[in-house]
Amino acid sequence: MTFWVTITLFLHTTHLNYLKFFERGCWGITFFQKSFPPQKKNKVLQLAQHKEDALRIFITGATGCLGRHVVERLAAKGGCELFLLVRSPAGLAGISAAGCIVHEVPGDMEHIRRHADLLKSVHCVIHAAAAWGGERQAYEVNLDATLKLYSLLNFAQCRQVIHLSTASALDFNRKPLPQALEFGTPYIRSKALCLQRLAEIEDGNFTVLCPTVLLGGGDGIPLSHPTKLLRKATTAKFVEAMRFLKADGTLHWIGAADAASLIAHWVCTPPDAGKNPIVLGNRAYSVDELIRRTVIFYGKKPRQHIPLTGRLAESMIRLFKIKLSPWDRYCMGQRHFTFDKATGPEDEGLASQFPDWESVLKSLPG
Repeated sequence: MTFWVTITLFLHTTHLNYLKFFERGCWGITFFQKSFPPQKKNKVLQLAQHKEDALRIFITGATGCLGRHVVERLAAKGGCELFLLVRSPAGLAGISAAGCIVHEVPGDMEHIRRHADLLKSVHCVIHAAAAWGGERQAYEVNLDATLKLYSLLNFAQCRQVIHLSTASALDFNRKPLPQALEFGTPYIRSKALCLQRLAEIEDGNFTVLCPTVLLGGGDGIPLSHPTKLLRKATTAKFVEAMRFLKADGTLHWIGAADAASLIAHWVCTPPDAGKNPIVLGNRAYSVDELIRRTVIFYGKKPRQHIPLTGRLAESMIRLFKIKLSPWDRYCMGQRHFTFDKATGPEDEGLASQFPDWESVLKSLPG
């Protein structure tokens, strides 16, 4: 059982559905799809001093938790011209990008062909958009439209493609996880299939990033899905209940701001990984350690006398009448969601905004 299974079982009475959390694959990059009029022109949001040698970067998912951080990190570096594919301009409100030229590109992944001319002119693509919805939308956006996006690039011009996937599709050795295709939700299956198809693309310099549990958001930036869950779990009544729990398991997590720092760093200095997935995450934490540190952070004394066994979990599932999908069952049967190598900012010589679990808890919105 993982830390997330532990807290979601207790959160069920607040109508925070455990199924929905795992259906999203536990990783938090949000993007919603909508059709836009083809006649609408790109809008320049902010102007910086133009440089003829500015790096032209096309970014999808720029209004999500990770995407917003990426835009701000790139703006801080400067010397870039950013083209942000956005469903709604409201998602860019309050964005800080004074160090770059920033263009609002109205549209969505389902109509990516409309931007074929622009895509042929960019030097880099950061593809962070994803669809979390039903099967049709997941496959159309996460697989078909993604491959169409890459087919529209001029790889003589485009120096790098940074492709965001999910660590849910990988095994311990960062190889494709067969169960992701067998049991996975539409989101996870479509992401896993896309990883397979990427391996068949001969052209281009791809960097494939697979975040683990992505935490962050707030101050105008959307909260990631796990952060919303954690925020609910750290209310007083649940912390009081959590202090008695004991559970076996390990997992990685990473702050969205730290993941964005790595992405901005790799835009300028591409990693030598080829298409081998890079798992984004801090060191592995045991579930018991996360429970203990959470309880202590909120001024309680951990007791941890009640082991959250599979039998107890099943009893709670029956009590609250929770319906589990095949992927939910698979996740419940796994105790260790870890990888042989997970990369955090310190591994690239970068400072971490979330170096420990307490820094995550401290950052949670009130």
